[in-house]
Amino acid sequence: MDSPLVLVVDDEPHICLLVRETLKQAGMSVRSAGDGRQALLALEEQDPALILLDVGLPDIDGFSLCQRIRELSHAPIIMLTARHRDDDVVRGFEVSEGKYVVLEKDEIKAAAGDRGKVVHIETFVDAAEIDPVLYEKAYFVGSRDDKDAYRLLHEALRRSGRAGIGRFTFHDREYLAAIRALDDVIALHTLRFHDELVPVGDVDIEAPGKGPSKAEVDMASKLVGSNESPFDATDYEDSYREAVLDLIKRKAKGEEIDLTEQEEPEHGDDLMAALKASL
Repeated sequence: MDSPLVLVVDDEPHICLLVRETLKQAGMSVRSAGDGRQALLALEEQDPALILLDVGLPDIDGFSLCQRIRELSHAPIIMLTARHRDDDVVRGFEVSEGKYVVLEKDEIKAAAGDRGKVVHIETFVDAAEIDPVLYEKAYFVGSRDDKDAYRLLHEALRRSGRAGIGRFTFHDREYLAAIRALDDVIALHTLRFHDELVPVGDVDIEAPGKGPSKAEVDMASKLVGSNESPFDATDYEDSYREAVLDLIKRKAKGEEIDLTEQEEPEHGDDLMAALKASL
């Protein structure tokens, strides 16, 4: 069986040699091309299984050559580059198989409009109506020089219990956001769009064979009521993180670590008995 052919397109001889030897050790055949013209000639003669393409070639840039290669071959292309500055990065969007549209940064910025700098508030809603499953991340919003306007908005949100719903663009993505009063500041919560959530009806959960009895529901309600308390976030610490940090400290001191796992308690099938034992 013939070994797969890899076409390496790079004008640096030492890089070609290094890549060639590495690929040969992996059992592949290698053909090299030092510029775009040689690459196109090679493609007319052989169709490789993979193409390694340098972005910076002497006669044609790698992106333009990539488009011309697509007219001759559907082989996967891996772009090689030493460019790392932000202004060297481009955004390519596949519009059909093997065809891409490249957008410049100023074009992407123009598409976003002023939403990249401003949160456009579209409406105000009761903050309690926002399902917590929609919340993603939280940030504090500052005032810059508009302290009076900031205080006015904060007080209006605090008294009404409402949240402003708006949008902004950041890192080439549009975000849905909610702003609300949080203590003495305004908080911004990024929200998930509704179509980013999996519908409950699509979740494959096996339905129970029978519903709970009235006695079981009463017992469970009593259990919930007996353990009710006001929520205070400071009551909850990351116990797993603390345990790992303690383990690191003990191991650093040379202490012997007991790896015996704590056994899980047995769970019986009698729901009523388990509820009674919990009370």
